[in-house]
Amino acid sequence: MPPPSVQRSSVYGRQSVVPSASHHQLASFLPPPRHLTRDPRPMRDRNYINELKELVHKHLLECAYPFQITAKTLTSPTTKDFQSMFRFLYTDILDPAFIWAKDFQGKPRKFEEEVMMILRDLRYPVADSISKTQLQAASAQHIWPGMLAMLAWLADMNKTMQNWYTPDYCDDPQLAHPSDLNPQDISNWHEKVSYEYASSTYVAFLQNEDEFPNENAELEEIYKRQDEEILKEVEDLEKENQVLRTELEKLEQSPSPLAEATEELQKMKSDKGKFKQLIQHFEEKKSKTETIITKMQSAVEALEKELNEQEIENEKVSKQVEAQNLTPEEIDRMKSTRVQLSDTLDKHRQQMERIKKSNWDLEILSTKAADSLENVVKVYMELCERIGIVPGPPPEKYLHVQFDLDYSRAAATPSEMFSSTDIKGAIKNALIGIRKDATDKHVEVENDNIILQEQVQRVEELVVESQEKVQEISAKLETMKAQTDDEKSRMQAEVSASNSEMREAEQLLHDAQANARKGVLALDQRYQSLMFQYDNLLSTTQNSQQELSQEVVSIVTEIINLKQYVQRTIEDTIKFAEEN
Repeated sequence: MPPPSVQRSSVYGRQSVVPSASHHQLASFLPPPRHLTRDPRPMRDRNYINELKELVHKHLLECAYPFQITAKTLTSPTTKDFQSMFRFLYTDILDPAFIWAKDFQGKPRKFEEEVMMILRDLRYPVADSISKTQLQAASAQHIWPGMLAMLAWLADMNKTMQNWYTPDYCDDPQLAHPSDLNPQDISNWHEKVSYEYASSTYVAFLQNEDEFPNENAELEEIYKRQDEEILKEVEDLEKENQVLRTELEKLEQSPSPLAEATEELQKMKSDKGKFKQLIQHFEEKKSKTETIITKMQSAVEALEKELNEQEIENEKVSKQVEAQNLTPEEIDRMKSTRVQLSDTLDKHRQQMERIKKSNWDLEILSTKAADSLENVVKVYMELCERIGIVPGPPPEKYLHVQFDLDYSRAAATPSEMFSSTDIKGAIKNALIGIRKDATDKHVEVENDNIILQEQVQRVEELVVESQEKVQEISAKLETMKAQTDDEKSRMQAEVSASNSEMREAEQLLHDAQANARKGVLALDQRYQSLMFQYDNLLSTTQNSQQELSQEVVSIVTEIINLKQYVQRTIEDTIKFAEEN
């Protein structure tokens, strides 16, 4: 905190936001005050009064209040103490340029009038509840709490103004110095840099300074740092561009995810159709099995019925045999006949079992053969899908050929498994023709690929030549920059020499006046001649700087246009290569 004898200025030379004695008539930026006829704060609360005392006491000590301040001073102060504290709190930070005891016309004014005016300008909420009589008797016991609250409010205002330019409290980029900002932070960065430079140089100019080395060095440092950031950003963008180009080349060389997804979708659709066919096959097999089971159940029922009839017939025969009273010889003969018939029946049953087993083996072989044939058909259909003749339309000259095999596993005979399809004739000949066409097309694609590679090689050579041209132009630009710097140094040296000559001329003029004004007319003419030369040299310097700036801008524009042209050429070539 500076001593009270030194007037403080705002950060970056910013004037106070509080109106001073010279501009009290101007409108403040603060919102209109709320006119309160009565102070809503608890002025009779002893704890609150103690808090106000502590706040004012602490702030005055932190701000290096020049007079002694004690607890008694804030409990029962004199009118002089109150006026001293008020003046210090107002002029320390809020308005250091304020002139006390005078209005804007220089006329004397009382302290009470100044306080009333300041409180209204600061939009003190309860300014209307304070009268001149209270200000004259501020140390009175019933008036002092209100005056103490007013001093505490001024202390809070001072703290707020101290934090106005602190980044932790205020992050407005318009209040920061251009060297602490980036052009991306605010849209008018260049205007702000120019304004700060013009403001600082104008102050130096008012102090009779014609050269501004500190301001120029600061401006050069700002733009130098900005150039470094831009170059770094350009390098980062070039690296990112290289990475993206590498990724693009990898993506272009790798198969298309859409094509892979489309192929996978086609496979899944094909598998879906095959699963439907398999389900249909099992449904047919299920219906056949159910039919066989139904037939077998009917056969079993018929056999059971026949067995019951045979048992009934056997009972009838037994009753008849018992009623006939056969001899033992006849019974033996009948038994032997029965045994012979039983043996014959067993032989027929064994022969039937062998026939059933043979039929079962044949059915297994038939099933395996059907499965093998179905796998062959599956492989054939996959190959047809891969070359695009199923389900899509085949080549135009093979549109009459039906490549899709309508396979029916439930056919009664092998010839009926493929309905109306000439596999060995039309399909085989068509596949041989498609293979020949694919071979010819492959040869053509290889030839086209060789031609495209030659074109890409030529384009790469053009790109290399363009890059060499860009490097040459960049070298020329660096040379022009060096020449510009040399010219600028030379012009500054000439300006310095001119200034030295002007100072010498002034000294000569002073000596001439001291020697009875001898040769006044000659020196005056010499002085005017030097001033004319200085003006001409200054005008020539400004014109040269402007021409050099325009030439540098033109060269940079040509470089950017050349880079854009090369980039468009590369993109068109890549697009042409992709389309062909």
